[in-house]
Amino acid sequence: MESNTYPSKTDSKIFLLSLSKIIATILLLIIVFLIGLALPYLSIIWYQKSIGEREVIPEAEIKIPKELPSVKGYSSDVLINQGCVVGGCSGELCVDFSEKEKVFSTCILKPEYVCYQKAVCERQPDGKCSFTETPEFKSCISEFRLD
Repeated sequence: MESNTYPSKTDSKIFLLSLSKIIATILLLIIVFLIGLALPYLSIIWYQKSIGEREVIPEAEIKIPKELPSVKGYSSDVLINQGCVVGGCSGELCVDFSEKEKVFSTCILKPEYVCYQKAVCERQPDGKCSFTETPEFKSCISEFRLD
């Protein structure tokens, strides 16, 4: 004789509760994943909005203009001078704009790198991009050299 057993109301409630927890967990994971995807784009937007106004940073005396140049469709966050741009994590490199994406620095912050803000990144007589040492740069860098 075959016995037909149907789930009780308690079993159904437990099943529905477990199913709702699984669905809630999946939705939470999807939301976290989407936030992870959107965060880099939002930080870029926030950064672009923050440089939209002229800022003065007293420690380094850097003035950021309201409008930055655009070259060949690239929106640039650096000033371009004779096709040369400042690069590197600390602004310690002066490279040709066409090579900017190929040149990397070690991202080690040395105190003397602050002096490069007083030099001019421009094309030199040999055709290569390099910093022109201004009197302000030479004075600044002399404080860090142990000659």
